[in-house]
Amino acid sequence: MVWCGSPDLSVTARALSTNLGPSGTDYIYTYLRTFYRDTSRPTGWDNLVYPSVGMPHALWERQGPTSLERNSVAEVTAEDGSKSWVRTITTFDEHGFSSTQTENLSNYSGKAGETVKLTPVDAKLQAQFDSDIADLSNYMAWMAEPAQLVRKKIGVAVLLFLFVFFGVAWRLNKVYWKDIK
Repeated sequence: MVWCGSPDLSVTARALSTNLGPSGTDYIYTYLRTFYRDTSRPTGWDNLVYPSVGMPHALWERQGPTSLERNSVAEVTAEDGSKSWVRTITTFDEHGFSSTQTENLSNYSGKAGETVKLTPVDAKLQAQFDSDIADLSNYMAWMAEPAQLVRKKIGVAVLLFLFVFFGVAWRLNKVYWKDIK
């Protein structure tokens, strides 16, 4: 059996808060919204952001059932060396059972790729869940570093002090060197 770990979301929020890409809050928000039922997984759940996650979907009752459709197009090489395009559509219903359909594409001129569509069964319940997850994600980001607001205020005060000190030092330099020219 392969062990799959679960992310520590408060550490994730802190670690991703310093990068230039999406923030830790955005990551947590997306992570918590992209669980889907998969009966083949040990926990019965899988995630689009963190595939094969070991964490079950703890908030599944609040989100309600969702279905997932994964549509991938790939170029395959047959045994005789000929190449063809194949579309594979994998669907997970709201109970986690999957079905796969494969079709050969003739005259396909696009690129290889994959699209994923996560569809809630109850859109109203999903909208409330999204709002709750936004609040939870923001709270987790705050809990990752509660002193962040104080640190930012101190940083602004230090920059203001340095700006004023630069002005004083510049004038002092000008007064000191005025007789020497």
